[in-house]
Amino acid sequence: NLEAYNNGTVVLNSYLPLESRNEYKKNVETVDTMNVMTYMFNTNNDLFAKPEVRRALSIALDRQAIADILVFAKPAGGLITNGVFEDGRGSDDFRKEGGDLLSANIDEAKALLREAGVKGGSFTLTVRKTEVDIAVAEYAVQVWKQLGFDVEIEKLAYKKYIENDYDLVRDNFNNAYAAGDFDVIGVDVQMLTTDAFPNLAQFAKAFAGGKMDLSTGNFDAVPHITGFYEEEYDALIEQAFSETDADKRADILHDAEEYLLESAPVAPLAVYQNAYLKHKDLSKLDTTYFGNYDFTKVVLKNPEKHTAAEK
Repeated sequence: NLEAYNNGTVVLNSYLPLESRNEYKKNVETVDTMNVMTYMFNTNNDLFAKPEVRRALSIALDRQAIADILVFAKPAGGLITNGVFEDGRGSDDFRKEGGDLLSANIDEAKALLREAGVKGGSFTLTVRKTEVDIAVAEYAVQVWKQLGFDVEIEKLAYKKYIENDYDLVRDNFNNAYAAGDFDVIGVDVQMLTTDAFPNLAQFAKAFAGGKMDLSTGNFDAVPHITGFYEEEYDALIEQAFSETDADKRADILHDAEEYLLESAPVAPLAVYQNAYLKHKDLSKLDTTYFGNYDFTKVVLKNPEKHTAAEK
């Protein structure tokens, strides 16, 4: 695709291979997204039952180093990105008000493991089979090795198969996530709205959106796919849900995010940027508020110059 762009066949290249990103860094146009590369821990795994272990694995990772690997990314300051508002509708920026809640400290990580009585262990890190996810996973494996953990990278992709004479595709990664079949999994968390509540509330049982437990006969809600459940966190989310004062509600949501990152069922890593090369004949390409492409008004001059690319 990059070669096709350089010879004029392709007029928009919206994905550069990792090996070429630094070379083209000055040539691309970038736009911040509201999408966070995030590692999620399966708290049903005995190894990750203690929050000290999860937090140790999280704070051992250098977010700036991860952003540098991706090139077109920024270190995550929390689970909530810039562009989300204090009142959800257009006031102060939630991330700016909350500040950076994540920093790397390998010594503190080791201290947390000692506090938890954990000297290491073995687990699997599940990621999509893409060069971006694999590169970050390889970095994480080397860091976690310093803490005494032996980590295997599981790379899952789409799989084509035939059933009843139909060509079908199975998303093995998505299936593993939906089934909770992982130790640690790399997920892209997209901000659902410009309100912090939905992204934080999903980790509270009443708002997790999962299946109900019918075995008790009470139709009980089940926790988030990570298995994370703490009454204190649920209480914060319930409090935010019922609070009508915008300032008080924002304060509660900041407390909830801090609590979530301290307990660390999730480890936000980096906020993606969309980076693209655009031919001079292509104009009026726009992006949405969330950083996605909008081709509504796009214009291509001299289309006869740009022949169809071969598949």
